[in-house]
Amino acid sequence: MRAPATPEITELATFLHTTTAPATTRDLADRFGGARALWGEYHRGARIVPWHLLERVVTESVADRRARVLTLARAKQLYDSAEASAARVELLGCPAATPSGRRGLAVALLATAVVSITALANRGAVRRVLGGDREDLG
Repeated sequence: MRAPATPEITELATFLHTTTAPATTRDLADRFGGARALWGEYHRGARIVPWHLLERVVTESVADRRARVLTLARAKQLYDSAEASAARVELLGCPAATPSGRRGLAVALLATAVVSITALANRGAVRRVLGGDREDLG
């Protein structure tokens, strides 16, 4: 999906870049598939990295199980926020658009609800993997 620049997409791109450092786009293309130019677009935020690919990158890049679970949860949160912002832009017409009127408000509320529900679901999954309802997880 071609993504317009939004803060959420930029944050996801930064996360991906940090997670894959010091690998080059050539290294990433060889290891995970796709063209070097495509990996460059993912790193710049010109495209949103597909979830299945982001999940694979994190899974293969983070060796420690606990850190991997937490990093996957963060990756999913960032991915969902980036997708929601791209959808909001697509529906409202421009990256800097703020919801106006009933339609804009409905779109913003729906995007926020989807991200919130997903974050809550992921939080429960992290708790199950790490061993119950621990207070230090938030």
